[in-house]
Amino acid sequence: HEGVRPFRTSQVGQPEGDAGARVDVDQTLSAFLAQQEEAYLETLLRETRGSLAATADRADVDPRTLRRKLKRHGIDRTRFLH
Repeated sequence: HEGVRPFRTSQVGQPEGDAGARVDVDQTLSAFLAQQEEAYLETLLRETRGSLAATADRADVDPRTLRRKLKRHGIDRTRFLH
């Protein structure tokens, strides 16, 4: 499609060809940060078994802020309850 950029990755902090984390450098910074925040929150929820209080504590955010972020990302914390 015209106007669609090909997916390109770069390795964070590493010269081309060296081992490292791969990121899509063709996305906007805000899109990248949102993606990372979502992955971070899901990891914490998994580790805290869906506990809102424990996740907020680990992330060092107010529980209301955490609820807002979960809603923004469409994350249902009950998926992580065990």
